[in-house]
Amino acid sequence: MGFDGLFMSAVAYELSSALPLKVDKVSQPTRDTVFLTLRGIGVTKRLLLSCSSDSPRLQFTETTVESASAALSFCMLLRKHLTGGRLAEIAQRGHDRIISLIFDCRNEMGDAVKRSLICEIMGRRSNIILTDESNKILGAAKHVDITMSSVRPVITGMQYVLPPVREDAISPSSFDEARFSALFDACEKDIAVEKLLLSGFEGLSPLICREAVSYACNQTDIRTFALTDTHKKKLCDFFRSLENRIKSCDFSAVMLMDENGKPKDYSFMPIQQYGNAVSLKQFDSIQQLLDEFYSERDKHERIKQQSEDLFKLLTNLHNRGVKKESVLSAELSQCSDRDKLRIYGDLLMANLHLVQRGASKVTVLNFYDENGSNIDIPLDPALTPLANAQRFYKDYQRKKTAESMITVQLEQNRAEISYIESVLDALARAENDTELAEIRAELYKQRYVSAPPKRPSNKKNITSAPLSFVSSDGFTILVGKNNAQNDALTLKTAEKRDFWFHVKSGAGSHVIVSCGGKTPPDSTLTEAAMLAAYYSSMRGTVKVPVDYTLVKFVQKPAGAKPGMVIYTDYQTAYVDAIDDPFPSEKK
Repeated sequence: MGFDGLFMSAVAYELSSALPLKVDKVSQPTRDTVFLTLRGIGVTKRLLLSCSSDSPRLQFTETTVESASAALSFCMLLRKHLTGGRLAEIAQRGHDRIISLIFDCRNEMGDAVKRSLICEIMGRRSNIILTDESNKILGAAKHVDITMSSVRPVITGMQYVLPPVREDAISPSSFDEARFSALFDACEKDIAVEKLLLSGFEGLSPLICREAVSYACNQTDIRTFALTDTHKKKLCDFFRSLENRIKSCDFSAVMLMDENGKPKDYSFMPIQQYGNAVSLKQFDSIQQLLDEFYSERDKHERIKQQSEDLFKLLTNLHNRGVKKESVLSAELSQCSDRDKLRIYGDLLMANLHLVQRGASKVTVLNFYDENGSNIDIPLDPALTPLANAQRFYKDYQRKKTAESMITVQLEQNRAEISYIESVLDALARAENDTELAEIRAELYKQRYVSAPPKRPSNKKNITSAPLSFVSSDGFTILVGKNNAQNDALTLKTAEKRDFWFHVKSGAGSHVIVSCGGKTPPDSTLTEAAMLAAYYSSMRGTVKVPVDYTLVKFVQKPAGAKPGMVIYTDYQTAYVDAIDDPFPSEKK
């Protein structure tokens, strides 16, 4: 994660610019999270301190969380010491991931005292610690006794001790080229440059170290023995630029998003190492960045957890369908010789007089062969010639019947697999509780799940709307999010002269170009095809085949599952599905 020492410096700069602020309220909704409501002249701020292992951070925030039903002991301690106090100073030692919030307060006797609320952002060892002016620990969100850590125990009444300083680490805010060169001279000759920078600098995350290597070497995976003088010079240029950025407090708020638009990471500076694999989103403040990053990440994580049972169910059904298709295909291949059995029967019936009782084979003229060749017919010595012929006819009829039944079963099984793939594709793209509930409702109607989706009793049944885009030529393009929306778009919303798009031989959204009686130009059709490819199971690939036709040529067979249609009079376009064609218009 990008919350390194330098990002902490950016946070400290943003917090300091709002001082002084007075503590109005203190709340602790969970053991790992503390909220301070701070008031200034004409301004109210909410300060979030989190020491959770998966999202430790310190920031101003607009998010609200339900308070705990009963105040925790650490919350009561903070209220006792900080309520009414004034946040006067933000202190960070070097570029450690430790910030001290220093408050001017009053004790029970009314005397002026100082209290420090120390926020340590160190992964699973993160903590929030309250100390007095003598650095004695008054309390902590997480108490660490001697059995947990003999080096830095955190126990009420003990002296607070900062982590030891790395004397040999290079500070990025005072870059020393001589020490930088010495770092390479003293290191192993076969070590990853990223790893060397991470161990040699203070306050850098792996993300920034990779960015430096990418800037200097145009790649991130390079060893020290492969570095040239040009590479080292460009590394120096990078760190000088970083030094200037820190000294001038030129911090940005940048979020990195993957090809699905999901939050991947964040930083205090633009990141270029991923190229087109990620997109960058700029924010006006660190507060806005962290609020959106963690809310989006938590939302996706919540959706993932809520849909986990459906993914497991559908994946098992899909695997079972694939296995069944393999078995049926093998059985069908065994029926491919059925015509030979009928020929054996006909030839044997025509030559019964040539068959000796107890023979294991007989050679007869094959009158089905235009060349008039002979053919050997295998026999069961225990049966009469007539019984052998009847056996061939019976086996022929059995395989003919089996072939007919297996063919039908294969078609049904392939339709089942196709439907399950379409639901899995929609489930992978579900972005909120409403869309997930719609998929559950669809599976309930199709009897894949036994229980209907639960909805709050005090809320109406809310349905999600399809995605809507406007092409470069001004035509509206609609994209279904799931099978129910696909059916509604194609069979109800769309006009007969509108254009319909769908990825060829794969799961994906139905895409409709609303023509309004006009003929859309090729540029609009191309954009619609790109949307059909992007919102499909083939997202992330190139040259995706997309079929398109008029809506009047699209029909839904009787009894077909949701989202399943047949179409004629179509054409096929080949487009790339790497990037979202309308990244800023999704709604």
